[in-house]
Amino acid sequence: LFVSYLLLKTFVLVEPGFTVKTLFDLGKHSANAFALYPDPRNKFVLALDSSGNRIWKLRLPLSQNSSLEAFAGSFVGESGYVDGPAAKSLFNRPQSLAICDNGAVFVADTRNLAIRKISKDGEVTTIAGGSSRKPGFADGPGDTARFSSEFSLACSCGSLLIADRGNRLIREIQIDDPKSCDSSDS
Repeated sequence: LFVSYLLLKTFVLVEPGFTVKTLFDLGKHSANAFALYPDPRNKFVLALDSSGNRIWKLRLPLSQNSSLEAFAGSFVGESGYVDGPAAKSLFNRPQSLAICDNGAVFVADTRNLAIRKISKDGEVTTIAGGSSRKPGFADGPGDTARFSSEFSLACSCGSLLIADRGNRLIREIQIDDPKSCDSSDS
């Protein structure tokens, strides 16, 4: 199948043999998904609802009968900056998640200029940034670190990597967990 975009003077070749189907309708639950993040152990998928300032959990395998569970953040869309139990925590336009092999979930809470951690026990804490209300750059201890207003996260065997887009940097936080590379940790 060829698709022609006359204004762009571009031709697109669509590869045959692929079918799109709906697995789950978030709209029926007043939810939205900015991005999806699968658990490395394939037990669930987290749906990041950036505009709703919350994170949803869907158990695998996905189907129309799957249940949508509250994972963290405001469940009425309220923004803010509150650590504590996941159900009472507040985020402000989170843009990225990273689910590490040890089960910890890290959140790029971009409007709060902070990196937040959700433990396996459901406790939200700030591990870096958040003390300044202005974007910027500062390496160092978590409470003095600063980030641009655009950053995303990825886990890599013992490290949390930060693509700090506004500062044009790849940064790293060593995760203080000696078992962070042990995929058998549950």
